[in-house]
Amino acid sequence: INAEYMGVIVKGADVPNLKVGVEYRREAVSASVNTEVGKEASSADGALVAGFDGFSVGGQAKYCTQHGVTDYNFGAEYSQAEYALTLKTEAKAEKLVASYWHNVPTSRNKLKTQIGGQVAWNLENGNKTFTVGT
Repeated sequence: INAEYMGVIVKGADVPNLKVGVEYRREAVSASVNTEVGKEASSADGALVAGFDGFSVGGQAKYCTQHGVTDYNFGAEYSQAEYALTLKTEAKAEKLVASYWHNVPTSRNKLKTQIGGQVAWNLENGNKTFTVGT
């Protein structure tokens, strides 16, 4: 592994607490792992994204020694210069979110306008939210 693509962060605090993070980035893949060791509990979270030619897929998870797995989610996105289409989960995959953003070209290319919309569906209670904006 080339050190040019990897970073390591270590932090300490006044209380017995230590944070360590490792990040790896290349053109087609990015991964990170962070841990926090404390007196009462320890936790870890990680994320991985891989992509090629405008299409990306990834996931992330969080774990705590006191509560077990506290969160996990997955996502996919297809993007080009003019638009992005995303499908992802939130809150332990209990919410499904789909969004579309479009860059509207202007005649003089001075002002850039973005329009978009998002639909969020809570799979636990069936609530749906639709949002549009510029």
